[in-house]
Amino acid sequence: LAYRATAELKSELFDAAMADCQTIAEDYTMDADTYYLTGCVALAMDSYDEASSNFTDAYNADTSYEMAIEIYEAYIEKDMEADGTRYLETALKTEAKTADDYCDRGKKLITICRITAMQRKS
Repeated sequence: LAYRATAELKSELFDAAMADCQTIAEDYTMDADTYYLTGCVALAMDSYDEASSNFTDAYNADTSYEMAIEIYEAYIEKDMEADGTRYLETALKTEAKTADDYCDRGKKLITICRITAMQRKS
């Protein structure tokens, strides 16, 4: 169902995608990816509160920087950068303890700069 919902989202069949997401929520255990997918569908349908709730659940289930970037990019596509920025800021608040942590933080900042630059070019 998640694959079908993703295809429906890409085909702009938002009602069908949301119906599949609701079936997933009712019949299966939601994980970060399914919360993220449901958030993207809700965002595409201009259901901002529902999108925010699902993105929060996605980030709570997977607090990785990659998830923060995915959520940020979803908001960027809707010209809602400020809504996505809070996920990046949360990811960056993780305290660096080792050299690898500092390298990861640098990579995160570079990614943010690239995304911001691409957004400004659009």
